[in-house]
Amino acid sequence: MEQSHDERSDGKLALSDFFAKLEPRLEATRNLERELDRHLAHRFNVLDYLRTDELGLSRIIADLLNPRAKHGQGPLFLKTLLDMLQPTTHWPDLDVDGAAVVTERVIEEQRRIDIDVRVRDRNGALYCLAIENKPYVGDQNTQVVDYLRHLEKYTEHGGRFLLIYLSSDGHPPSEESLPRTDLERWPGRLLIMSYIGSSDHSRIDDPFRNYRASIALTDWLSESRQKCQVERLRWFLSDTALFCQGKFGDRHMTSDIESGDVQQFLSENAKYMTAARVVYDAWPDVRHDVCVRFLGHLRDCFSREFENEVPQLTSGVEVEYETGKYGLWLYRASWKKYEIDGSVSPRQIRIGLEAESSKRADGWYFCVRVPPKKGNLKSADEEQDRSDRLKSRLNVELSNGDRPTEPYPWWRYARHDFRDWNTLAPTLHAESKGSGDTVTNYFVDELLKVARKAIPVIDTFDG
Repeated sequence: MEQSHDERSDGKLALSDFFAKLEPRLEATRNLERELDRHLAHRFNVLDYLRTDELGLSRIIADLLNPRAKHGQGPLFLKTLLDMLQPTTHWPDLDVDGAAVVTERVIEEQRRIDIDVRVRDRNGALYCLAIENKPYVGDQNTQVVDYLRHLEKYTEHGGRFLLIYLSSDGHPPSEESLPRTDLERWPGRLLIMSYIGSSDHSRIDDPFRNYRASIALTDWLSESRQKCQVERLRWFLSDTALFCQGKFGDRHMTSDIESGDVQQFLSENAKYMTAARVVYDAWPDVRHDVCVRFLGHLRDCFSREFENEVPQLTSGVEVEYETGKYGLWLYRASWKKYEIDGSVSPRQIRIGLEAESSKRADGWYFCVRVPPKKGNLKSADEEQDRSDRLKSRLNVELSNGDRPTEPYPWWRYARHDFRDWNTLAPTLHAESKGSGDTVTNYFVDELLKVARKAIPVIDTFDG
């Protein structure tokens, strides 16, 4: 039903009044937060400065579980996890002091188990706790079932194993990775664990209902912190738990203090709840408009910076509102286009900056996209060779590349304070209007570095 002119006017007045009342309160909250930062650094988190892609997070978890790691706490953290899992595993008393922990253990078919913990019981039987870490990306075909079949070898001489599938929100392996028809083979040998919040066991129709862990990764981190007496480690465990909660939990455009203040304001002023809902509903469209304008602005700035350095380089902006994906892409017209299954048009090798909210990535990141080629085994080998050459050059010369994900042989998040496209939106809006250039200069400079390293490699690919 269409609103009348008076109704629209009343709505605008309500919004104006809402912001007029709320903004001074938020400004006071921001001042308080600045004071807290100055005296307590309460928003500082060491993980914001570390590698927190899949491999980086796996190394943190593995290091904590390793009795011989530099944390000096021996088997404390490993024993804490095993004790918390005991209701599920029913494992006997193990020699945790002698546990061996490795990351990226290579098994058959060049599969790699993210974290592999091997420990023996008092009789010498070998037990294995394996963790498949999936904070961002999905599974490969038959990946989890391949891991389970490999680990099954531990049962041949009286040993046991448990594979923990650790995902951001507790989602289980895909049907392609672990067919549901195969699930009944693995009771007591497979657990689905979330980074934050214990899994919901109440859904009767959930095929993984009996495979869900009663704890989350952050529960283990919190329990470990309680048992640890070293203050430096206690801070690190707290920072890791807070990082996981912020990264994989409910994310706000505002700080926690601002969000809490808005909640209190609305509780005390219920008449503004409708205005708040309208603002909430409008935010995706607002962010969309900001991203589109900023990418156009960024394209112009990049072209001015790079147009004389590499001739015949084309740039373009790609927007997919429905999927929440935005990109600035660089490519040559001469670079080969490849057909992709399910795509209506061929895709081209590209270098770019993307913003996305998905299981694979969340926020702004730099990347090179090399679509897979259709064809025979030779073509697959050629595709792998291309990807390896790109990964080799970009990871070595630009460092900190995140784990490759098809069709991205190389990608890397933007620095932590320029990553979240929600909190950045006011700055992106201002810079696209010509007010400031801090974020613009950072994105242009980083994209230039990627382009200068990737273009000579891509130019050698077969046409």
